[in-house]
Amino acid sequence: MGGRSVRVGGGVLLLCVLAACGPGAEPGAPADGTTSEAPAASSPPASAPGRTLWAQQRAPEAGAHQGTSSVDAVGTDASGSLHVLGSTSTFAGAEMSAQLVLERLGPQGERLSRRAFAVQPEQPGGLASHWTHLAVSPAGDRFLATEVQGRLDLGGGALTGAALARLGPDGAHAWSRALPAGVRLRALVLLPGAEALVVLGQLEEGSADFGGGVVLREPGPFLARFRAEDGALEWLHAVPAQPGTAAQALAPVSLQLLALAVDATGELAAVGQRLTRLFPEDPEREDAVASPVLVRLSPEGAERWRRDLGPDAQGSLQAVAFWEGSVVAEGSLTGSVRWAGQALPLKDAEAVVVRVRADGQQEKLVGHYPGAQLDSLAAREGTLLLGGLAPAGTDFGTGPVGPGLEGNHPVVVALGPGGAPRFAHLFPTEDPARFWQGIRALTVLADGSALVGGQFERRTDFGTGMLTPVFWDGFLVRLAP
Repeated sequence: MGGRSVRVGGGVLLLCVLAACGPGAEPGAPADGTTSEAPAASSPPASAPGRTLWAQQRAPEAGAHQGTSSVDAVGTDASGSLHVLGSTSTFAGAEMSAQLVLERLGPQGERLSRRAFAVQPEQPGGLASHWTHLAVSPAGDRFLATEVQGRLDLGGGALTGAALARLGPDGAHAWSRALPAGVRLRALVLLPGAEALVVLGQLEEGSADFGGGVVLREPGPFLARFRAEDGALEWLHAVPAQPGTAAQALAPVSLQLLALAVDATGELAAVGQRLTRLFPEDPEREDAVASPVLVRLSPEGAERWRRDLGPDAQGSLQAVAFWEGSVVAEGSLTGSVRWAGQALPLKDAEAVVVRVRADGQQEKLVGHYPGAQLDSLAAREGTLLLGGLAPAGTDFGTGPVGPGLEGNHPVVVALGPGGAPRFAHLFPTEDPARFWQGIRALTVLADGSALVGGQFERRTDFGTGMLTPVFWDGFLVRLAP
């Protein structure tokens, strides 16, 4: 049996039988996906911005309670192809195995190619998993920054722990390199011209020898630039907890950077949290207060400026992007935010989005949304996308989303030039879990449409009718501009 298509709001929704669209599908076959043909009443009108063009469900290959599936990262290239990085896992008694899956899709979600790479446990009964970041060049090359628990072979030999790799548009191995033990990878960006990539990482403890005399001697965040052609390290810089300081181990203040962005000139911006230890004299106590922080860096990794959100703001900034010549950051915060001349007391955890000029001047408090958790951000020309969870009834500037519903639901919000609201598309979920895994991947395509991916465990309407997950299923959705 093959796949079939249903037109939804001017787009094409792919429907396919899993048996016909599984890992053995040939290039040109539809990607995995099942859905209801009837659009739900909660979907935007057929001509509305943000309406669902198509949606795909990626069920675990092993079946219910025996495996999971997710979409972890998405990207696009100059040809308009969509690149999807996914994960699958399978449980068989005490054994666990996993796969890193790379797909290239056409604009309507049709599969053009698929490669799956097994992650094997290092010993019987051990764990096998990976956490991978993706960057795609205009030519369609895929750059991966991965952390592997177990062993992963991308074509150049077994990798374990932190590693980088480059695969061609067809998934062929170009190069891969292991990184020192103790390194965690937070983000990966490809520099303009695709000649180099910059990795944001964190050394958890001790020191790390990158070879060639390059040694990271203290725990904390770092930036490293690698040549795209062969993966050679070009430079590495530690980012101090406070400008002018060095060591962070057991220091009163430490820094964790979680996300990284690059603009068209190679300028960099990173966000995260500054941790202030409450009992710095006691090495056994790790109690700390987290404060959001935003750092701007040069293309060579030198710090230009650093900003916080006021002395009473607590929490972390989790996503960052360059947009319209400014830096935009978002996170989930408590306490009180001071930004651009405004004082904003926060009753509970709220999603806060701020904007700062290139010179570091606070420009605008874009928005704050009580009870929401926005941790995905993407920007391109005149479109800024926010993704995460929000309580039904939240107003993102286009009217309350999900009227009549209760609980938190995944949501994608689009802002136009100057931050004007364009749409907010909430995906209604039955009996939503408090910590719904939700949106993991978000990007803006060349035509301004949104490509959204993630994982779901409850019946959810992605704009095409309710989908019923097998267990923990992946999803991929394209929304109209």
